[in-house]
Formats: sequence, structure tokens, C-alpha cells
Amino acid sequence: MKINVVYSTDENYARHCGVSIYSLFDNNKNVDEIDVYIISNDLSKETKENFFMISKEFNRKIFFVEIDNIYEEFTKNNDFPKSAYARLFTENISDKIDKILYLDCDTVIVNDISGLWNTDIDEYYFAGVQDPIQRFNVELVGLSKEYRYINSGVLLINLKKWREDNLKNKFVECMERFNGKVPHHDQGVLNIVCKDRIKYLSPKYNLMPELICMNSKQLKRIYKMKNFYTDEEILEANKNKVIIHYITKWYNRPWYGSCTHPYKNFYIEYLSKTNFNKDLLSGKLKSRIIFQKYLFENFPFFVYLAFERLFDFRRKIIVMLNIKKEKSK
Repeated sequence: MKINVVYSTDENYARHCGVSIYSLFDNNKNVDEIDVYIISNDLSKETKENFFMISKEFNRKIFFVEIDNIYEEFTKNNDFPKSAYARLFTENISDKIDKILYLDCDTVIVNDISGLWNTDIDEYYFAGVQDPIQRFNVELVGLSKEYRYINSGVLLINLKKWREDNLKNKFVECMERFNGKVPHHDQGVLNIVCKDRIKYLSPKYNLMPELICMNSKQLKRIYKMKNFYTDEEILEANKNKVIIHYITKWYNRPWYGSCTHPYKNFYIEYLSKTNFNKDLLSGKLKSRIIFQKYLFENFPFFVYLAFERLFDFRRKIIVMLNIKKEKSK
């Protein structure tokens, strides 16, 4: 069996990408071949050599693809990294690859991914894990409350179908329609364009912070979701986790000394085995998130929920004002 994996990174996230790749190779020694493609946004020669050292240790292949060689031009009116949008154009990496696993750099693989890779997606654009997200963000892009919004950090992509249906041009058209400011950036684009052809995966393939500390009922109430994973599915995901996604919320990221993520040691362990910088950064969570966490852990849930509702209203007003401002230009 051969598995194709793609990451996209610049120098800022290179060491986290290295950690993810090391964990991927270390926990999938049973797989015959794993080819990793790194979409490079101005990576240095030294950084690339660090990646090659990981590949040599496990006798795997790593290929670098310069971002300008695959990137399609479109309007981007935000400071979100260019490399993050590269996942929209993975079909340009090679016309010989029909399926590929996209992974964010802030992931660590802690188990065999064969089950994920063998998921049948012949009739889908991609498979992914549902993201607990504020309802207004879903509504802003025209999706109904029944829709299960997907997190783009782990995507099993059907490149053959992307080419057949000319998806890369549809992605560009979507960005232009929003004047380069799609809510949630590339993730918003993927959910808008692919909404009728997405397969839902178990959360064990993209274990996000809320899935560690909250139950299904709480998450459905907070984010006003009609459909979400059951408590049994969330419990199983934590017990048999395959991919951990270190999103900032709740715990901070494991490359910060202040991180309290219960699974941060996976990142620390694999970082120690690479040639990348081992120093942890200083930096704390935003005071608002610290306050939210304090409310959740020390008060009845309805108190926390009331704060979430208030903060959501504030965020929605800010987003709506920004949209109005853009339209008036």
C-alpha cells in the first residue's frame, strides 16, 4: 500500500511540520510506501535538509513543491498565510496522484492511518471531521443549520474528482465572490464549494480541543448545531485517537511553555527526535479564553453558555460591520 500525504508550510511552521511528519513515519512503519509532498513557501536550504534527515531515518520519500508552481492567483484581502490556501490547489502537485491526505502542520499522528487512507471517497470531493464552530460563521457563507461544517486541518482528498469537476476554478470564483474575504478563509471556501460531496469521518482522525473537554450536548448548545457526533463517538475518539490537532483554543499550542493540552507530550516527544529548534516559546492564552475556561470549569454550564452567547453576538456585529464596510468601498 502506498499513501500520499501533503503539507504546506513556511519557515514559521516548519518545525511543527517536521514534528508531524516524524510522528507520521514513526507510527506507520507497517505501510509499504509513504510519499510526503511539502508545499514550500520560501523554505531555507537548512530547513529542507532537516526534513530530508527525517525521511532518511525512516527510509521514506519527501518531495518539495514550490508554492508558486501550483498556486492559482485570486483576490486575498487578509493577512492569512498564503501557504494555508495552498491546499485548495493540491491537484496541481502531480496529475499522476488521484488521492492524497492533506495534514495541517499543527497535527501529530499517534496511530496507524491505514483505516483513514482506505476510506471510500469515490463519490466525494473529500472526507473530513466536523468542526464545532459559531453558527453565524456558517450562516454568513449561506449554509443551513443542518449542515455539518468541516475542519480543513485533516482532509482525505479525491483529486481525480477535483479535476473532473474543475474545482480549483470554483475555489477561485468563490474567493472572488467574497472579494477575497471568505469567513474562515480556505476552510470556508472548501465548505461552500464542496458542501454536497463531503464524507464525514470519525473525530479520532482530527481530535480538536473541544472534543477533549466537552460532551456532545454542550457542544451542540454552544454552537447551535443540529447534527454533531454522539458522546460515544467522542469518547471513542479520545480512547483510540489517530490524529491530534493542536488548535489554540482552551489549552494553547504545545510549542508554548504555558500549554496545558492533555496530549502535549506527544508533540514534545517527537520534537526532541528532530533536528529542529527545541526551545518552547513564551506566550499565554488571551485573557478572554482564560476567563471562558475558568467559567466552564468552575460554574454551572448555563453561566458559561450565557457568556458564549454574549461574545458570539459581539463577534457577529463586528463581522457584519466589516462586511458592510467592504461593500461600501
